[in-house]
Amino acid sequence: MSISRQSLLLLTVESVAIFLSVLLAFFVEEWRDDRREIRQMQEALAVISHELQSNAAEIEQTLPFHRESLPIVVEQVEALANGGDFPGPGEIRFANAPVLSTAAYSMAVNTGALERAPTDALIAISLAYQRIGQVDRVSISLAERNAQVRYNDGVRYLSGFVYFYGSIISTEEAALSTIAQARAAIEQAQ
Repeated sequence: MSISRQSLLLLTVESVAIFLSVLLAFFVEEWRDDRREIRQMQEALAVISHELQSNAAEIEQTLPFHRESLPIVVEQVEALANGGDFPGPGEIRFANAPVLSTAAYSMAVNTGALERAPTDALIAISLAYQRIGQVDRVSISLAERNAQVRYNDGVRYLSGFVYFYGSIISTEEAALSTIAQARAAIEQAQ
């Protein structure tokens, strides 16, 4: 059984056509995957940007209260240290902790939706959420301080408020700055 040149040529052409069809199918599938990943990244960045905006609004709502409370607590510490009475109920400025969210960022990281995001945007986003975590930790410390009213050591108790108010103010200000940088990086990445 001999194969003629015409049959061999036809077999070669069919083989090349099948090979190119398979390559084209792989290319199209890769292109679709790339498009899907880019779309997921853009959606994740949009949700993260919205979450950062909401977190910034929360911080902007509590920061003025913390700024105006710090000098009041300092005055109370000074008055108590100079023999004054411990502030009565309603006179202590208990901190308002901002309610911050990290759900969008956690979801994007856990699903890998940010794998294709530009490095500078990822760094800015990570720094913003690191600052948000710091605000949360200081807020928790302040909340614990709110719950520990100890009248027997009033100066030390109120001095702790001075420290925590200073901490929350500085971390909230830093968080607002890094959130603004992250949102700018996200806007540039989209």
